[in-house]
Amino acid sequence: MTAGLKYMLSAGGLAALAGGWIAVYADFLPPLPALRVEQAAVFAGQPPGIPAFALPEEAPAEVAPEEKRETLRLSSVEGIKLDDSIMELIRKKGQPVAIRSDPRLSDLEVYDYGAMDVAFRGGDLLYVEVGAEAEAVQIDGIPHSFDPEALRETLGEPDFAAEDGWGYKRGFGAIKFYTDPATGQIRSVHYFDAVGI
Repeated sequence: MTAGLKYMLSAGGLAALAGGWIAVYADFLPPLPALRVEQAAVFAGQPPGIPAFALPEEAPAEVAPEEKRETLRLSSVEGIKLDDSIMELIRKKGQPVAIRSDPRLSDLEVYDYGAMDVAFRGGDLLYVEVGAEAEAVQIDGIPHSFDPEALRETLGEPDFAAEDGWGYKRGFGAIKFYTDPATGQIRSVHYFDAVGI
């Protein structure tokens, strides 16, 4: 019999297996934790049950900031994806308040939804812009307030920063939080194709 391994049988020895119970306790040296195996009483004529394994409980691991950031996929903002067509936008959000052209780019069509603008060029979605008046923005289906500290706590340290704001890039998508240089408060959020970054 191996040291550290003990077999305990109920009264009656092996003949009592059908009506008794067996407990096996095995103590192993680290790195394996102590393992306890028990088998409940077995009725005569019934097949033995499956042993129940009980391992020592471990505290859940802390989520590292880089693991938090991996939850950010940038697959959609306000339910809109970068590959959505005009018809998909209207199906999701309804008819816009107005459709206007950008004064700087005449070939750009901007679909105005009040606190949100969605711009298309030649049928391709260029960007989604959500103004601070919305007070929150939905990223990957999760609403986030426009509080810069709360955003950084949730999304992690930004992937890029500039004088006018900071943001994140995932695959082909990017999101930028434009800020007021004097106060640091977020003025708008832009979701766009990240190929140029």
